[in-house]
Amino acid sequence: MAAKELKFLFRIDASINGNAAYIITDRSIRFKTESSITYENLKEELVHAMQHDEYGDAMTATIRNYEYEAEVFQDLACAFNGGGCPRIGSANQSPDFMSQYTNWIIDCYDTGEFSHNDINTFNNFCSS
Repeated sequence: MAAKELKFLFRIDASINGNAAYIITDRSIRFKTESSITYENLKEELVHAMQHDEYGDAMTATIRNYEYEAEVFQDLACAFNGGGCPRIGSANQSPDFMSQYTNWIIDCYDTGEFSHNDINTFNNFCSS
C-alpha cells in the first residue's frame, strides 16, 4: 500500500474563535497568535485534520461530536503510549462520569484493544 501524503497550511489568524482551529475548507491549521502555537493546540488540531481525512468534507457537528472524539483519541493514544494521561475526555464532567471514563480508558489500555463494546461505551459517553 502506498503511503498517503497529506499537506496542511499553517497560519496565524487573529479572527478565529479559541487559540487554534482546523479549517476544513482549505485544510489549514490556524493559531490565534504565535503564543498559541503550543504542543497541546497542535496535537488537537492534527487530530481534527486526521478526522477530516477520514470523514471527508461532510465532517460537521450535526453528524458526530468531533471535539469529544478528538479528546478520546488523545486519551487513548496517551494510554497506549504508556503516559500519565490527563483524561481530557472527562474534563468538566461530573465526578461519576469522570470515574467511569477514566476506568474505561484504563481498561482499553489494560486489554490492549478497542472492541465493539468500547464503541458502544464511546457512543454512550458521547451522548452524555
